[in-house]
Amino acid sequence: MPPLIPRLSPALLVPLLVPLLAACAWPQPHAVPDRISLSARVLTVVFTDGTTCRADIAAVPAGRLTDCAHPIRYEVAIERQSYLQALDPLFSPYATVTLRDDRGRRRTWRTPERRIDR
Repeated sequence: MPPLIPRLSPALLVPLLVPLLAACAWPQPHAVPDRISLSARVLTVVFTDGTTCRADIAAVPAGRLTDCAHPIRYEVAIERQSYLQALDPLFSPYATVTLRDDRGRRRTWRTPERRIDR
């Protein structure tokens, strides 16, 4: 008795999977900010579709993420630099980061991630 589900050879399966995987990597129209990282100089925003955008906050602490697939505005209010600023990429300053999209939705983060407010 023949199987109910036909078997596909790997030679046929690969051409079917490549477009599917490529579609996953394409920026999605409704992706939202998922997480951020902040150093004394750079804000990095990662969206739910995997897109990563950066802003030089030392030069422009508020503005629009340039060269980003998703139009979004940012504002970084640094309350205090890290005491370990010499190790800048490893330690976030104490700050509040606000992101606003063109639809008016706002997301706010406070850094460092494990911050204890007093």
